[in-house]
Amino acid sequence: MKRLVFREAGIKDLDLVTELLARLFTCHGQGELREENRRILQSQDEIIWLASLGDTPVGAAHVAVRHEYVEGAPEGCVSGYLEAIYVLPAYRFKGIARQLVLQCEGWSKEKGCKVLASDCELDNLTSERFHKKTGFVEVSRNIHFIKVLD
Repeated sequence: MKRLVFREAGIKDLDLVTELLARLFTCHGQGELREENRRILQSQDEIIWLASLGDTPVGAAHVAVRHEYVEGAPEGCVSGYLEAIYVLPAYRFKGIARQLVLQCEGWSKEKGCKVLASDCELDNLTSERFHKKTGFVEVSRNIHFIKVLD
């Protein structure tokens, strides 16, 4: 049986990370996503964790340190923020995403964060259930508006 391994992605993993996360962020262009991932991989306050079964990459999680206010966090609290998590469909429901969250939690604690926060779309019930199963507590629901000014 292949062993599940987690490691921090480096700049050499840029194409791999972009390929995995492009499946999650389908509304972003490949070039835009690649440049965003390049920035993340060079940041001290962000990390992308990779999960692999043997030599096969099966998932990724992006976590960042947020110094600004995070919904539900205590005032002035530095927070880890689970920006994205993705596991290939064939490998879901095997505990891989849960383990990626644990990696994000550990890294966030090392960075001095007191909470790990996240979000999901209101209609993404799968993500909502996942968050609750991994120990997140819902703190609010939001609908955002915009008005174009002439």
